[in-house]
Amino acid sequence: MIKLTVYKNNERIQVVFGEDDAYTILLQYDIVYQKCKDVEFSVIDDYCKDNGYKGWDIYHPSELPINMNFHYHNDNEERIILQGKVKFIFYIEDCLYELQAIAGDWVIIPGGMVHSFIAIEDFEAIRFFGQEEYVSIDVDINSQLKKSKNNV
Repeated sequence: MIKLTVYKNNERIQVVFGEDDAYTILLQYDIVYQKCKDVEFSVIDDYCKDNGYKGWDIYHPSELPINMNFHYHNDNEERIILQGKVKFIFYIEDCLYELQAIAGDWVIIPGGMVHSFIAIEDFEAIRFFGQEEYVSIDVDINSQLKKSKNNV
């Protein structure tokens, strides 16, 4: 079951369980969350071509930090979780939206969306590339969070 938790000023202000509610909340910010029952690897190349992706791969925690810094990409970040459990954390309007994703979840993060990624347990995921290489731009949200807290 999906879990979406919203934090403001380090306090939990909302917890959502259920795909429909989480989908509706995330879609307000152009984040797409959906279930992906079965992955047909034979059609992934066509999917990439049809959606402007340069390629795709399958990755594991050993290939990236388990707890990534907040960052964004100029193009969409699209992931299908094949196994395990992860968290995507989105920084939106002075709040943190924490989405717990499991095997079968498909998440599309729009280009420019500040986010982080945490592996909760060993996982495997498909990632799609809009550029030839993985490119991310780190963002320090700590100063923004402190400013937000002081303005309350």
